[in-house]
Order: sequence, then C-alpha cells, then structure tokens
Amino acid sequence: AKIARRITDLKQSLLDLDRPARAEPLSPATLAGADLRWDTWAHERKLLINQELIVALRNREAVRGHMIAALSKLEAAKRIETRAQRDVRQIAQRRASW
Repeated sequence: AKIARRITDLKQSLLDLDRPARAEPLSPATLAGADLRWDTWAHERKLLINQELIVALRNREAVRGHMIAALSKLEAAKRIETRAQRDVRQIAQRRASW
C-alpha cells in the first residue's frame, strides 16, 4: 500500500507540473525569460520524478514477487492444516467406534 501510494503521489506530481498553456505570447514573464526558466526547471523536475517513479515501480514488482511467494506458502499451510484436522477427526471417529 505504501508503494502504491508513492506511485500515485509521483504521478500526481507529474500532472501538477503540466501547467495550462500561456494566455499571452508576449506577456512580461515571457519577455523576461521566466517562462523559459520555468520550462527548464519543470523539465528537470519531471526527469527526477520519472526516475523516482521507475524505482517505485521496480520496488512494487519486487514486493509483488515476495507477496506471491508468501501467499503460496500460506495457502499450502492452510491445506496441510485442513488435511491434519481431517485426519485427527477420522482417527477420533475410528477410536470411538471400538
């Protein structure tokens, strides 16, 4: 759950960086070069977020493998327990009939 939340947060961060298109092509910010600086910063930030996202996705896949193994062991243990309980009941029924 923690890894899934991290992936969601990173994807939201990427969406937050996508700002709406500029309303004025000759705005004071554009003339001062602020839009270019913003675009450069946003591009660098997106690269970092994408790298973090790759690591989070890799971690999710690693955890998924461990979870599959753990769930398989749990299911096997449940089957063994069920079989043992059935054997105990059968033995008790046989002994009761003597």
